[in-house]
Amino acid sequence: MKLNINIPDDYCDRAKKELAEVIEILNADPSVSKIDAPAVNLLGSYMNTYYKAQAIVEKEGMIIRTIGQSGSMIRKAHPACKIAHDAGMKMYRLLVQFNMTPESRQKNGKEHGNEPQSPLELLLGNKVEMR
Repeated sequence: MKLNINIPDDYCDRAKKELAEVIEILNADPSVSKIDAPAVNLLGSYMNTYYKAQAIVEKEGMIIRTIGQSGSMIRKAHPACKIAHDAGMKMYRLLVQFNMTPESRQKNGKEHGNEPQSPLELLLGNKVEMR
């Protein structure tokens, strides 16, 4: 089953490129099904949010300075830092679920999509449990 995901036009270029690569990798995995599409759409949304927030931080800096009620200078983290961090953590959790992090692949003892299918698996169209 191939994922049929339409990447929104309003996503930033980097999010579009990376989401397209993720979809290509997932489409090569026979265990991925149509039911995974909402999670991939969420992943794309988090990627877009992350990269847009990261661009704001790169442009404006990580620290914002405001003047408090007493007239003193107050320094605090740019709100885009938290937005990028939250989106990054959500992306990471979804990537773990799709076995697309080094840690998640190591736990499973295999690389994503690098296992050749046996002739029986090719015939049946799914994985065969080896005992």
